[in-house]
Amino acid sequence: IRHLCMFHESLSLSVCLNSFTLNSGRPAELAERRELLSARLSALNQTALWLESGAAMFYYTGVQWKRSERPLLWIQAHNGSAWFVCPRFELRRALLAVQGQAPVLTWDEHLSPYPIVAELLRAAAAPSTTVRTLIGTETRYFVVRGVSEQFSESQHRPSPEQHRFSHRRETFVDRLDNASEQRDHASEQR
Repeated sequence: IRHLCMFHESLSLSVCLNSFTLNSGRPAELAERRELLSARLSALNQTALWLESGAAMFYYTGVQWKRSERPLLWIQAHNGSAWFVCPRFELRRALLAVQGQAPVLTWDEHLSPYPIVAELLRAAAAPSTTVRTLIGTETRYFVVRGVSEQFSESQHRPSPEQHRFSHRRETFVDRLDNASEQRDHASEQR
């Protein structure tokens, strides 16, 4: 790894194993962003925001992570609690990238991360049994579906505010669901 030196007032550089992670702000700035997010979640009566690696995670945590079929997820609860969820074999790299901002929970490669995420969302919602969340726009459909399947319909309700946060994804998901329902209905008619 070559050592890079960059000097800019609002940027800091950290090395994470064989990849560079460019932080989107100083730790105090990132903490302030997360505090404002928690306050906004409370004001909107939301349990949490959860998202996959991408621009939003980078903005709130400074963590940049290459996507794969095994996602790195970040959950920010309305009460200020936060967690990262990653595959166990990525734990060392995740701990270096996260730099102690929040606990990192792992799952074994042959298992699913979705029960862990669902349990964290339920814990953040307690004592209520209804989990209301916002989902990052860059969170892939299979991840959203995997987490949603961990809840019965009465436990997890999409937020009316969700369209503000991820209007494009919602529209795409709705189109997929509608197309699937129409196809099923057409095959029943035959």
